[in-house]
Amino acid sequence: MSICDKDHLNQSSRHVAFQDADHVVTQIQKVTAELGEVPANLSSSARQGKGAPTHEAKQQLEQLTRQRDDLIRQWNVREALKYFWKVPGSEAEGTDSVSGSKCSGPWEPFDPQKFCQILDGRSVLIVGDSISMLLADAIRFNVRLGAKDEASRVRWDEPTGYCQRLRNATKKPWDPKCWTADLCGGLGFSVRLFFVRDYYLNSTEAVNNFMADKSFDESWMGEIAALNISIVVMNRGAHYISDDQFERQMQSTLLALRQTYPDLLIIVRNTLAGHPGCWLHNEPVRDVLKLPHDDWHWDGFAAQNDILKRLAEGVGGVYMDVNVSTVWRADGHIGRRDCLHYCHPGPVDTWVQLLHKMLQGLLVENT
Repeated sequence: MSICDKDHLNQSSRHVAFQDADHVVTQIQKVTAELGEVPANLSSSARQGKGAPTHEAKQQLEQLTRQRDDLIRQWNVREALKYFWKVPGSEAEGTDSVSGSKCSGPWEPFDPQKFCQILDGRSVLIVGDSISMLLADAIRFNVRLGAKDEASRVRWDEPTGYCQRLRNATKKPWDPKCWTADLCGGLGFSVRLFFVRDYYLNSTEAVNNFMADKSFDESWMGEIAALNISIVVMNRGAHYISDDQFERQMQSTLLALRQTYPDLLIIVRNTLAGHPGCWLHNEPVRDVLKLPHDDWHWDGFAAQNDILKRLAEGVGGVYMDVNVSTVWRADGHIGRRDCLHYCHPGPVDTWVQLLHKMLQGLLVENT
């Protein structure tokens, strides 16, 4: 993560640059539409008689195109930040140059104000391994863009209660496994964000042996009521076990969650495989990379995601598919032989956009 820390400073300018370029592209589309409304077989005088600004429009189009290209060249961020996911749709405006699928265009930039307004009065728990922590941090980084001043920007708080007890028990006190933050106070909303790191999402124990002493037997699940959690975003992590073990463990956890907290919104994120040789890629891949069968078992994640989807929906949970956009992103990884984790900012920001849209549908549009 530290390799990418320098890019935190670029995130604000990144969004401004995208919005500026997007505004210019909108102008280009408008002028192009005006040109397209003029029949090509009309004479010059007939065209002018139609009131179509042919010559002026062409000049304006050329000027706007140069302006757009200049903005893109001046976009002084890592190459991995210059790509945005286009949502596949039946009413397509174009074709995704990466996947070749029809697309409805890039999602609008993340809006911290709207995100916090949807969640106002709620508490959210992100639980999983270090990839889930990437998501928790990405939420925090994106929301902090809307903070009114430096003092109100989102930071992890000093731990209390469960987080403090877990930290005291951890085998690595310099690597805390539990965080909490006032996510939206700087924007005038009341939203708490919690993160608990648990590789296996065990329903009876808080952590596994990588995390804390065996004497620590408090489950994060038991803290949901105490912390007033209303939304859980969970993922078991990229720590492979057999399909049979995986299904038994996830079924036990999901059933325990639903039976104990019948009104809890359970969002289950699928598990990403890494990208072999990611350091060779400086842009999204055009074909899904072939995954080797090795000790990491990345080639087994797809089958377990199918199991996960079935189990999640079976208890009334919502399946969050981040793989559909991230499978192409061999670029943007931390690198130095780490081809699983991503830099901040980077492809994980798209997960925040997806979560925003899911919550919009689940909490606003369906009420």
